[in-house]
This record gives sequence, C-alpha cells and structure tokens, in this order.
Amino acid sequence: MLSKKCSNMKEFINKFNEDNNNNADNKEEQSEQVPKGCYWPFRNMKSNTDNLKNKFNGESIDEPTNDCPQRATRPYCRQSSTLKFIDKFNATIQQTNEELKRNPYSETYKVQHYDKKASDYARPEVGSKTDIRAHKAGNYITSEIIFLCEVINTYATGEVPNRSMKFGPLFHSYNLYSGSLVGILIRARKYGLIDFEGEMLYQGQDNNKEIRMLKTIEDIKKCVKYSGDPVHCVSIVNT
Repeated sequence: MLSKKCSNMKEFINKFNEDNNNNADNKEEQSEQVPKGCYWPFRNMKSNTDNLKNKFNGESIDEPTNDCPQRATRPYCRQSSTLKFIDKFNATIQQTNEELKRNPYSETYKVQHYDKKASDYARPEVGSKTDIRAHKAGNYITSEIIFLCEVINTYATGEVPNRSMKFGPLFHSYNLYSGSLVGILIRARKYGLIDFEGEMLYQGQDNNKEIRMLKTIEDIKKCVKYSGDPVHCVSIVNT
C-alpha cells in the first residue's frame, strides 16, 4: 500500500516538473517575439518617435514589409508655443520702449525732430485712438457748419448775397442747440460761406451786427464736404 502511494507521488512530481518546463519554454518564445514591457497587440507597430530618432542619428529606416506594416507619417513641422510667446513678449517690449522714447514724462525720453514738409506732420498715427477721434471731430465740424447755415437761412431775410440776420437773435436761437456759435461762425467765414464785420463777435456788444450769407443753402450743402484730413477737415468742392 505504501509503495503504491509513493509511486503515485513520483508520477505527480514528474508531471508537475514537465508542465513547469513547458511553461518556461513558452515564455521564452513569447519574450523573443514581444519586446520587454510591451503589450502584445503593439508588437508590429512602429512609432514616429523611432523614425525621428533614426533620422537624427543618420540611421536608415527599415523598409515596410507585409509582416510589419509601417504607418503613414507626416513631416515633423511642429513649432513650440513657448517660442511664439517669447517672440510676442519681445515685440511688446520693443513697442513699449519706442513709446517711452516719445513720452516726455519718461526717463528714456528723447527730443523728437519732425519734418514740417512731411505728409504726416501734425497728424496722429494712422489707426490710433487719436486718429479715430480726429476723424469724428472733422465730421462733427463739417455738420455743424452746415447746420449753422441752415439756422441762418431759416431766420434771415432778403436774398443772397444780402440775405442776413443780426447776431443777437442768432445767438439766442443757436444757443438752444450748441454753445460754440462764434467758433463755427469764424470757420464758416474762413471758407467763404458767410461774412460779418470785425474779427470777433461778443454777446451784448455786437448784437446788432449783421451776419450775411454769401451762398444759397443748396449750394452750401453741395460744396461743403469732410476732407478726411484731421488738420484741414473741411473742403469746399466746386460745383
């Protein structure tokens, strides 16, 4: 009875050793096919990183085979976002330094020398907020001149060029709309639209002075245009 149990134990031990040997052989064969630390579905895949390393080291890339197909790769043209940020930061620094050189309250201020014959002399930088405000002011002045001539034409008597009204009634009528009557009158006289005596008009003192229209209101609306130049904002178009 004891001998039979021993023989069965020996058979079991021999069979167990054979199974271990077979498992070891299978693991060795599998390790030869699959790289260490690599999951088996990716054993036939090659990454773009390997191709880039081979190009950098000057090594030749293996030609694709049926057993190991190669994926289509794109040219490596990625640019670092950090470099773009640095370039933008440097451009901002340079622009700030140029602005500080023109700022009289800056430590790096330098006296600017301008050419009076240049086309951009006494004009704001194109596209700046000052340039936008200048164009708005030019449109406003042009519309104010036309509106003043309309008010004069409404309350004046007579025919052009003797159609006129006194400064006192004009002041009270126009003051309801704007407080810059005298300045607009001087501008309108500068462009040959109206005329009055003296260089300046004062309320109370010059109430009886006549303001005469030199052109009809229809001609004024046709010839007075905004020039687009902040310096000479009003232009007279010959009709």
